[in-house]
Amino acid sequence: HPTDSQTIYAGLEGRFAKTTDGGFNWNYTQVLGLDPDSGPNTYNYVSDIAINCSDTDTIFISVNGFGRYGQIQKSNDSGASFLNVLDGLNQSNEHYPFNVVAIDPSDHQHVFAGGGSFFAPKIPGDLWESNDNGNTWQRTSLQNKIVNAIIINPISSDIIYTGVGYSGGTKAPLYKSKDGGNTWIKSYDGIPHPKAWNAVTDLEFHPENTKVIYAGTLGRGVYISPNQGKNWLNIETPKYDVFAISTSSLYAATQGGLLQCTGTGLIAGQVKDALSLSCINNATIFNDLGAKTISVNGGYMMVSPSGTCVVTAIADGYAHKTAGDITVYGGDVTWVDIAMGSKVSEISTTKQGSSHSGRDYQCFIATAAYGSPMAEQVRMLRSFRDEYLLPCPLGQKLVSLYYAAGKPAAKFIESHPSLKQPVRIFLYPVVGLAWLLLSANAFTRGVLLGTCIIIGCAVAVRGRIL
Repeated sequence: HPTDSQTIYAGLEGRFAKTTDGGFNWNYTQVLGLDPDSGPNTYNYVSDIAINCSDTDTIFISVNGFGRYGQIQKSNDSGASFLNVLDGLNQSNEHYPFNVVAIDPSDHQHVFAGGGSFFAPKIPGDLWESNDNGNTWQRTSLQNKIVNAIIINPISSDIIYTGVGYSGGTKAPLYKSKDGGNTWIKSYDGIPHPKAWNAVTDLEFHPENTKVIYAGTLGRGVYISPNQGKNWLNIETPKYDVFAISTSSLYAATQGGLLQCTGTGLIAGQVKDALSLSCINNATIFNDLGAKTISVNGGYMMVSPSGTCVVTAIADGYAHKTAGDITVYGGDVTWVDIAMGSKVSEISTTKQGSSHSGRDYQCFIATAAYGSPMAEQVRMLRSFRDEYLLPCPLGQKLVSLYYAAGKPAAKFIESHPSLKQPVRIFLYPVVGLAWLLLSANAFTRGVLLGTCIIIGCAVAVRGRIL
């Protein structure tokens, strides 16, 4: 119920159920006008419920007769009684069940209803529309489809999504309308097609961001789109058929029970030029949890194991950029926007909608040797680079040279684990010097630098004499 949390409605076989005390006691309405325990309509059931938020006494239900017939019924008395307002009959004069009914959140006189026989025998249905609170109905242009799910954007109600398909599979499992349902376009890039069991059975918006959409498919898993249905990625594939999803925390109602997605999430964002703010195409984005993708027109998205990670972007002509301390939550989207510059610079990290500043982590050889970009020795070398090398032109040249040679060297070390210990021994003097310079006071640092200069001059003079 939109305004009373103690009032709950439920659809059953042949009956509509209502409780006003949070579920302790229930009242039942025989919505088909027949005894639900006998007769030819025993298995007809309520498949969906829609409540008018501006007049909560008005309720619509869709009735599914397991392929035999269906109806849209309306109640004007909060579910005490129902009247049939639409029969499921396609243009071939075949009866079909209704699967879903939805009310436009911005115009409560505007109602949609979709149907078709999802299980055998396969009977196509239609998407219907009413502009007068269910009194009269017209077919939309989405016809001869088995319509299983409808969601209407609560911020911009001209944007509507429908999930379609038969239990055995479909060629186009999802459609989108940008004009309130007048015209429809296919919008399923990333959802397998045509494939068995790929029909979209349910759709949900992200609870805080309507640009993010979730789609449950019968047997191909749960998909997520961070860009209003333009592209989709599989976020999880339960081993059971999925019939409904909920995105308060991503749950799936399946043939095997209620499941929650906790192990994987999505990382998405934009990769742009730091100066021009133009989008960077074909950048490689990856994290240290094993996720990897390529940017398309500056946008990217990748499914990642949940947890805290480091995200790195690499593109031709740009310095590598890395965002640290990124948390991926199961079933949710973490936004990471990265601005790339042609020189070594600070980066911008966007985490969960807020911005943080951080340094890049491109100590390739040290990371390969010590096994993690967060190892204490690697962190010390980064600090040494930032405080002593980057502020001066000569140091910047040394860092650029290191970046050019460091990545292939690091890959070679990672592919030959026996080299890690020798490389660590080789790095000990550098790490030690970095530690001394970073931890010592100003006088000691001056002495150390002076000693290094004297030793360097002595070596150079000796070389000339020899």
